[in-house]
Order: sequence, then structure tokens, then C-alpha cells
Amino acid sequence: MKPSEVIRGAHKINIGGKILADNIKISIVMANEAASANISQWLINLGIPASTFQTPETLLTAVSQNQSDKIHFIMADIDFNENRTLTMLEELKKSDIEFFTIGTSFNATAELITTLKNYNLISFIMKPVTIDILRDKFNIITSRFKDHFPERQHIRIKPDENEYLRANFILTNGKRISSKILDISLGGIAVEMYTDYEDPELANNSVIKKLSFNLGVKDIEVDVTVVKKVAKFISFKFSAFYGTGQEGLTKYILKKLSVE
Repeated sequence: MKPSEVIRGAHKINIGGKILADNIKISIVMANEAASANISQWLINLGIPASTFQTPETLLTAVSQNQSDKIHFIMADIDFNENRTLTMLEELKKSDIEFFTIGTSFNATAELITTLKNYNLISFIMKPVTIDILRDKFNIITSRFKDHFPERQHIRIKPDENEYLRANFILTNGKRISSKILDISLGGIAVEMYTDYEDPELANNSVIKKLSFNLGVKDIEVDVTVVKKVAKFISFKFSAFYGTGQEGLTKYILKKLSVE
């Protein structure tokens, strides 16, 4: 399914193989009433139910009172004073409501994105939010999110083919493994080795030291744990970052999820 097709039928998003027809609702909390109304109307024209709120407190009350079995997408303006939006998200996290966050702010720091990922962040939009940016953003959101399973903590990014992202590591026997990155998140990485290779060090739960990959600036080094290996395909979980690797990865993912 192409992203554009997902947008036209956005009220039927495939999540983990399950179609959620008429079970999606977007709540928008923004101080700018005109911008909020424009976004809401654009979403409604796509067939996506949208509600607007001028404060985090009113959104929290409304969502809490109308839980039902809905999955909530919350477009959250982070620029309310006294961290009120983060307080709202923390209260929602304590409840039984399943929600996913689309953050928006004038500022986009690695620290902010790292904080927001604690609240099921699926995307971030830099202000000012225009309809053109929103259209591009929702293409990205739906194309990423349709492959997301609720048990996954981190949203996965699939590199563009022209990025040629590669991951490399060396086993204790001296064997150098080169691989193509298939997807990457703040929690781990999935790769395809160029040739199949069997070794006890590639068994599930094995730890590999200093796997390296390049995101266009400099090599990032991480320790990883093998989650699963099937033929040439391996999924790893990050267990430790070296230097500023985590910050570099966060910036890369932010750039992929943001429309400049």
C-alpha cells in the first residue's frame, strides 16, 4: 500500500496486521486557535475525526472521559508554559489509554525528542505548521506507522536506498561482517549480511562489541545484543553507546521524521 493510498483511507490504518476501521481519533492541543482549526478541518476533509483543544488540561479531561476502545493520536503543542503538555502526556501514560504522540514545537532538541519518545512519539513537526508540511508529514507518519506493532517501543526508520547505510562489526575469531541497514530506531537495528555466516556469536542474546555504522557525519559505535538471526537477516538491540552516538542517532531520526 502506497503512503498516498493510506492518506486517502486514513480512517482505516493497518496496525500490526489489524485494520482499525472508525477506531482512530486525533486530538489537537494548540494555543494558536486559527492554526488548530485549519489542521482540524484538513484532517476532517480526509475522513479523520479530529477534535481541538486550547489547553493540555482540557484535552486530558476530554480524553479521560471518552476512552472507549479508541486509539488516540495526540498532536501536542510542546510550547505551553511550565511543561504543561509533558504533564498531560505523563498523566495519559499512567492511564489505560493507548495513544501515540505527534509533537510540534518551535524548538527541536535531541533532549526534547528523547523525552517525547517516552510517550509513544511517532513524529515531530517543526512550527509553523502549514497544510503542505502537514500533508507531507502524514504521508511519512502513515507509511512508518502501518508497520508498527504495539509491543514495539520505538518507531522504526527505513533508510532511503540512496543513503547506502552500512553496519560493520568484527567477531572474536577475526571475521569481519559487513551488512546493509534495513531499518533503525533509537532501540536497535535490523541488517542484511552480504553473505550468510553462521557463528555461535550470532546466536540469540549474544553480545557484540562495537558495531559501527555511519549516518553521514561520523561513525557511531554501539554494543548490541542479538535479538534474532534468520539466514542473512539479523536484528540487534542497542545495549550501550560510545561517545555522542546516541545524540547523533537521535538527530538522524528527528531529521527523517521532520519535514524541513
